[in-house]
Amino acid sequence: MATASALVTTLFLGGYRAPLPFTMFAGLDQGYWGILWFVLKTQVCIFILIWIRASLPRLSYDKFMDMGWKYLLPSALGFLVVLAVMKVAQTHNLYGQPVFWACIGITLVALLLWAIPWPQKVTEEPEKPFDAFAGGYPVPPLAGQSAATESVVSVETATEMKEA
Repeated sequence: MATASALVTTLFLGGYRAPLPFTMFAGLDQGYWGILWFVLKTQVCIFILIWIRASLPRLSYDKFMDMGWKYLLPSALGFLVVLAVMKVAQTHNLYGQPVFWACIGITLVALLLWAIPWPQKVTEEPEKPFDAFAGGYPVPPLAGQSAATESVVSVETATEMKEA
């Protein structure tokens, strides 16, 4: 947490420089004040991280991975594509072209149609009876399963299993 907070302080919070209201005073951004500001910002970040960790429920690792692969990565790639299209359109001055806006509209309609949860046809498979001896070892049926009335395992194979 300390390393992450120090990185956040360095990259996003100005590092050793004084926070915004204190930059108006000339002496508070020089000398040893930089070390004090860095440590203070790092401690505030640690406090916020501990506070968030204690307040929010703990999520399992598989839920984080699921969220990352299903939502965060595709949205980041989509955002990257949108930024690239905007940069190309700005460079080539395409914002005034009706063809550009038609392509944008068709893309948005296609994305909306893709995002709509369409009802899927459910096919019912006939339920096979549960065979408790299918693997050679008797297993009780799960909830919703019914045991087969006759066993598939013959008497010969049962005696062979006992002998082995």
